[in-house]
This record gives sequence, structure tokens and C-alpha cells, in this order.
Amino acid sequence: MRYIFLFITLVSSCMQNDKNYDCEDLSMKYYRGLPKESHLYVKHCKKKEKELKYSPEICKQALGTLMMSGSLKLVEEKFGKRAKGCFNKVDLERFAK
Repeated sequence: MRYIFLFITLVSSCMQNDKNYDCEDLSMKYYRGLPKESHLYVKHCKKKEKELKYSPEICKQALGTLMMSGSLKLVEEKFGKRAKGCFNKVDLERFAK
């Protein structure tokens, strides 16, 4: 009976770790500093960082472009539409014209 319980526990923990995480989305939320998403990013996606289109480094570059140009359209052209996920509300209010 004890072994069945251990087996079920092991299988369920493996199934929980096998979730499909959107590492692109988590990466942008990690860059914005959201705590829960940052934890998930570090745990499940950090090792894939070089494969991501929207890594924290790309978000940093996108924010720099937004700060220098003030153009969200230029950021979208250069980094893609999804790059807006790198910015929080304050970034957009402060730098987008």
C-alpha cells in the first residue's frame, strides 16, 4: 500500500512539472518583474533563454528603443508586435508618444 502511494505521488509530481509554459510570455513578465511569473520563468524557461525571441535582453533593447524614439510603432517594426508585452503601463505612459 505504501508503495502505491509513493508511485502515485511520483507520477503526479512528474505530470505537474510537464506543463507547457509559454516561455516567451513568461520571459516578458520576468523582465517586467512580476514575482509569480518570474519564479516560473527561472524554474522552467531560463535554460532556454538563448532560443527565445523575446528574451530579457531583447526586452531591454526594445525598452531602450522606446525610450530613445518614443515610437511604439518603431518598436513593433523592429522587434515585432508582441514586444509590447515587455513594457508595463508606466513605461508606455512615460515613453510612448
